[in-house]
Amino acid sequence: MRVLVFSFGFGQRLFGFKRGDTDYRVSLIPLGGYVRMAGDTPEENQPSDPGEFLSKPKWQRFLILLAGPFMNLLIAVAFIAAIDMAGKELLIERPMIGEVSPGKPAAQAGLRVGDQIVSVNGEPFSDFADLRLLISTHADTPLKVE
Repeated sequence: MRVLVFSFGFGQRLFGFKRGDTDYRVSLIPLGGYVRMAGDTPEENQPSDPGEFLSKPKWQRFLILLAGPFMNLLIAVAFIAAIDMAGKELLIERPMIGEVSPGKPAAQAGLRVGDQIVSVNGEPFSDFADLRLLISTHADTPLKVE
């Protein structure tokens, strides 16, 4: 299918280039874009070129017309995701003790509420799941908690 104009934006052409039959351009009003295809308007007494829009079967024309709104949706999702991720700090906090039961090994070892655990037996970890796994694999041995 021959494309005559592929434009980012509407209105007057600001700049661009031409490759083959297609004029790639950036236009004045940046609120969307458009594609002008050869043969997209019916003209009487005009022989039909196989590269023109209206010479294509209806199912192909339908898919071509759906491509624009689909790309708008994809670009909107990408922009929303980028805006959502921008400017957020990734907070990585070490596990902090929230409760110490009296008489339990943690209390006997001197751990208190608010203590942050950095490593166990010299092995660093990043979250409570890693801490649980480390403690459960050493259930019968004393552990050095830092």
